[in-house]
Amino acid sequence: MPFTIKMRYSKLGIDTGRFTQTLDTNMKEQIRQAAREWLRAVILLVPVWTGTSKASLQPLGAYLKVAVPVSPVVNRKGFGLSQGRANQEFSFSREGNIWSFEFKEEVAHYLVNEYFNVNASGKFHLKTPGPYRSFAAGEKAFTKYIDTYLLQRVPNLKDFILEEEITIGG
Repeated sequence: MPFTIKMRYSKLGIDTGRFTQTLDTNMKEQIRQAAREWLRAVILLVPVWTGTSKASLQPLGAYLKVAVPVSPVVNRKGFGLSQGRANQEFSFSREGNIWSFEFKEEVAHYLVNEYFNVNASGKFHLKTPGPYRSFAAGEKAFTKYIDTYLLQRVPNLKDFILEEEITIGG
């Protein structure tokens, strides 16, 4: 009488393609959500005179579906909403395992007032002098969002385990 062994075991694997795709989708969404928090914090600290500075935030607001209301107090040649909108850049990108958001402000007087009080020079008498520190507030809001929500949104590896039962023998 032949001796027969019947053996069953489970072969485990990980669906790395599906995990990577889910991780990428979730990370992109969380970076956009954090950028929304960044923008909401920045908006609160940018005063409006000609509207140029605050209008530079509108293209990002349109992309993220966040309203950036601007009601200019005065009209000046070379300043205004269209000038502000044209003088900024933003991007969302992924390079390897690094997802990022970048905003580049190119409105000169916004940048000056962001970091300095030009009234201190005695040459200017701005109603709302700087430093605005809006970008620092935005960074704080962005970081708080990431610290609070990101780990909750990283997919659980156990949801991507593949199990195959294999039987050998009679």
